[in-house]
Amino acid sequence: MTNFVIFGTARSGSQLLVSLLNSHPAICCELEILRLGQWRRPLRPLVYLWQRIPYPYFIYRSRLMRKRTQKGLYGFKLFPYQVAAPASVVREMHRRGWKIIHLQRRSLFQQTLSGAVAGQTRWWHGRIGVTVTPPIITIDPKAFLASLLDGHNQREQCIHALTNVEHLDILYEADLKDEARWAATVERICSHLGVANAPVRTRLTKPWSQSYREIVSNYDELVKVFEENSFLRDALCSGEEASSFKSDV
Repeated sequence: MTNFVIFGTARSGSQLLVSLLNSHPAICCELEILRLGQWRRPLRPLVYLWQRIPYPYFIYRSRLMRKRTQKGLYGFKLFPYQVAAPASVVREMHRRGWKIIHLQRRSLFQQTLSGAVAGQTRWWHGRIGVTVTPPIITIDPKAFLASLLDGHNQREQCIHALTNVEHLDILYEADLKDEARWAATVERICSHLGVANAPVRTRLTKPWSQSYREIVSNYDELVKVFEENSFLRDALCSGEEASSFKSDV
């Protein structure tokens, strides 16, 4: 029986990837099983314990979901802040035979902006056939900078955790952004997991058809915030990142 984890940071296409994998006849993939907000308050002390000693809960969850779904492969998505020691957790999972999928997004600017827009509009994911007109919003530059720094730190945690750990890299811009790439992406993942490939589907789509420049009234101010922080720009900003200021949504 194969277990796997999708390890990365939020707003990188993880919900889309989970939806695609769940449509595979042999794969059960959950969302963030250690996200504190999804648990009722009386149970949160238990979640705090799991965040510090998570592996027994991972095993329990995998057995439970296999029994419920009758599927042979089990996985879930995990963000660094959801466990006390992400590097130790990922390395222990790898040592015990879990397959690691590292999901990342090239553009930190667009990733952070996606989270900020979703947080204000409360519209996290689009659905095929559902049309929503976006409001025009303004994002606090100081809060945006704090989110950029947090996103950068989480990326560094992922890199540290995966050093010398065998894993499969999935990049949002190359592997998930374009629907035409989904079949090839899932085929790569199936090969990594050791399961036969199968057609997959999802009803999820991008939250908005409009670009963020059209939605965020102070978009150019946020670009300036990013560009003025040289360590972010120098570490993360490539030509593709710069062009994404104009084109990504």
